[in-house]
Amino acid sequence: MILLLACTLDPAVEDGASDRLTDHMGRHGTHLADTRDAVIAGRLDLAVALGQALVASPRIEGLPERAQSLQAAFFFRAEAIARATDLFEAGRAVGMTAQACGDCHAALSGGPDPQASAVPSAGGALAGEMGRHAWAVERMWTGLLLDEPAVLAEGLSALEMSPLVPSGLPATSSLPAELAQLEVSIHDLAAAAVRASEAGTDAGAPYGEMLAMCATCHAATGGGPDR
Repeated sequence: MILLLACTLDPAVEDGASDRLTDHMGRHGTHLADTRDAVIAGRLDLAVALGQALVASPRIEGLPERAQSLQAAFFFRAEAIARATDLFEAGRAVGMTAQACGDCHAALSGGPDPQASAVPSAGGALAGEMGRHAWAVERMWTGLLLDEPAVLAEGLSALEMSPLVPSGLPATSSLPAELAQLEVSIHDLAAAAVRASEAGTDAGAPYGEMLAMCATCHAATGGGPDR
């Protein structure tokens, strides 16, 4: 679950609006993270259903004009999740919705806790490498939600240290070549997200495509989270 910090709102906003906004943000953050995980698992049906539920969730009233505009941007992007027809479309929409969260957090001095656990030790085992990948994806997600390029870059660094091609595969396996190409694509998309964030542009689309590419790798290997 994402721990969200309180946002700073105009003192003129009615009493309790800040608490309601923080509560809404917490639920939206958890819901959006579940949608991200559905993309990683290759569950387009679940991602779309979660997107539809997100779009149907109530808006918070009594916000200042700037916050109202940011809230509208969030829901506008979430609508693209609900309309997605393939995993890459869903992934891009999830990433761009997370970027909308980051834009709001930057404007209203909110966002997730920037602290992170230590990068897991891989130990050369496939499960360990996937654990590092999961940490990297989560760290980059935090960077999107904070609109913070340095945090995105931390995730990219961890990802680049963890090879996708596992050792110990049979010599006759065709997977290494396929996984090597997927690895290049995933790293390229992650790097593109960092560059976009550093340039002040939308990092969500390449990040979201990276999520869909993770699902492609899981489908090729029979791995990944439970479907």
